[in-house]
Amino acid sequence: MTRPERYRLGMSRHVVITGASSGIGAACAQAFAAQGDRLSLGARRVDRLPGVVDGAFCHELDVTNASSVEAFIAAAIKEH
Repeated sequence: MTRPERYRLGMSRHVVITGASSGIGAACAQAFAAQGDRLSLGARRVDRLPGVVDGAFCHELDVTNASSVEAFIAAAIKEH
């Protein structure tokens, strides 16, 4: 199924972005949001996440810490 077909049918992707509080992570989040995708955003600087994309799920995430990754995944699944 092509992207236009997916959107015409009301289907969207669920995109997970780490390091989403700034730089390329924030730019990717904005680009995916503009395409209508659902977002789960994670970053160590969680206080900056709500300003990246309105309506995105935001949660603290430190990818170097296994328990942080597990908590992020559990929260994202619960949210979506």
